[in-house]
Order: sequence, then structure tokens, then C-alpha cells
Amino acid sequence: MDNTPVPEELQKLGYGPERVKITIPTVQLIPKRELVVKPAWAFPPTREICLQRLTYDRNKRYRRTGMIGTKVGMMSIYDNWGKRIPFSDNQVFDKVVVNNGKKELYFQQVCAELKSPSTARGLWRHECLRRGLYVRRYLKTFQVEKDALLPVGTPLYAAHFTAGQFVDCVSKSIGKGFQGVMKKWGFKGMPKTHGTTKKHRHPGSIGPMGLGRVWKGKKLPGRMGNKNRATFHVQVMKVCNVTNCIFLRGSIPGHDSTPVYLHDSRCIQPVDLFYPTYIPGSHPPLPETQDLPVIEKDTIVWENTLPQL
Repeated sequence: MDNTPVPEELQKLGYGPERVKITIPTVQLIPKRELVVKPAWAFPPTREICLQRLTYDRNKRYRRTGMIGTKVGMMSIYDNWGKRIPFSDNQVFDKVVVNNGKKELYFQQVCAELKSPSTARGLWRHECLRRGLYVRRYLKTFQVEKDALLPVGTPLYAAHFTAGQFVDCVSKSIGKGFQGVMKKWGFKGMPKTHGTTKKHRHPGSIGPMGLGRVWKGKKLPGRMGNKNRATFHVQVMKVCNVTNCIFLRGSIPGHDSTPVYLHDSRCIQPVDLFYPTYIPGSHPPLPETQDLPVIEKDTIVWENTLPQL
């Protein structure tokens, strides 16, 4: 563990200068009842090994590591032809690889967002300090290829994704509370007239009389939202390398400041990607922003089908 000074922002979270003097006792941190993950290799990958794998073929499907972003909000832009394009802004910061290995498949664990060590669980706090990392709030495991494994402590940037590619997003939707069947499931409801009394928004019959029970899986009123939902094949519109922001086309479930888990879509990508990830100093310097190419064809076409006078 290095003796570099701790920034003021981290000192407010509880990381004092005495952090470099912390010694972790040699105890078994993983309970015996859990399966101990075996390492995927005798020696973990290094930066030199990663630099040897900078070849990418878009016609093949690679499994790179994913990232954890934070939803900032939504906005709209207009292209050169005046078409309105809504997109979501997601910011990535303090993303670092915390673990990797093999358990039936190769996996990569990524953590994000600094957290006070005093409020973290003891097992997770000791696990981070044992690797020489600051304690983070979110942790996510991604399945990757063997060649896409990264060393522990590798920082991840927004340049990991390229403008024009497609990604899959997983986030928690907005909770709407307890709702009826018409709002939650889209039921039509009961007739408005002809003898209907106080049953206009009821589901109707929920089961046969002979069985005397309700079938499993019957759509009934209940809590709506506040569940993890996936959005597939979302196009990356823009990547800002200064603020580490990723702009995705369309909307993403969840409130602002909701964690969003991003990874490459399992399809043939239209652009080349950084494999296994973007490494500063190894790739050519990137511009401040990466945008989609300008659309040369008019996206708003109106065909005159009226008869000529």
C-alpha cells in the first residue's frame, strides 16, 4: 500500500492518514459453508498482458467487462435535419476492478461510488482494504472472456464504450405504490352502466367455483414498479471523456441518481471497441467528446401522395 497523501474528499469519508498503517489479520474471511472461488490462472493479468490483447474483430462476439453508471437525467437534442432525439445522461466515476476469477465461467467484479468505511460491512471493508482499494458502495459481477480479464485495481473510464455501439442497461424502475389491475396490468374493467355498482375498476372473476381457489400467477392488484428492469440494444449517442458521461438514446428506468449497470449487447457491433478496455497511454489520445457521424440523409421525408391538379 502506497504512502501517497489522502485527498480531502476522502478524508471526509473517514480515510485518514493512518489508513496506510492498517494491517489486516490473516483470518478466513469467507465462511466455510460458501464455495471458495478458484483463481483462473496462477498469476493475475498485468498491464503488459492486457496490452498484448488490443485486437478486436467486430464480426465476433466478445464478452467485455461491464460498468456501473449513475443516471443523471434526460434531455433532448436536434440533429441537422431538425429531428428531436431524446437521450439519457449517465455518469461513470470511481469505477475500479475489485476481483476476477473463474467459477464455471470467467467473471469480473466491478465496484463503484466511494463509501465511508465506518458504514460498510466488515467482510466487504476488509476485502477492499486487503486489495489496497477504497471502499465502494455498489458491486456487480459480469461474465467475460478469458482474454478480457483485467488486473485488480484497473480503473474504468467512459471511453470503454464507443459512440455508435449498442449496450444493455439494467436499473431499478420507479416505484408507483399499490395499484389496481387496470393500471398495473391494463385490464379493461367492468361495464360502466347496465347494473354495475361499485365494481367499475374490479378485475372480475378470479377463479372457478369448483376448485375453490385462485390459480398461481393470477394478475391481481399489488405493488407496481421498484423492480430491476432491463433495456436491450440501446445506442450510445455520445461519450464525453472530460466528465466521463455516456449519453444513451431513449429513456432508462429509474429516478435520477439510480445506479445503471451497462454492458455490451450480444450483437454484431457497428463500430470497433477497445478490447479488453480503454487504457490511457496505450491507445491514441481521444477527443473531449465522441459523437455519432453526421447524418447526411434527411430523416424527415414527406411524400406527396395527393393527386396533381
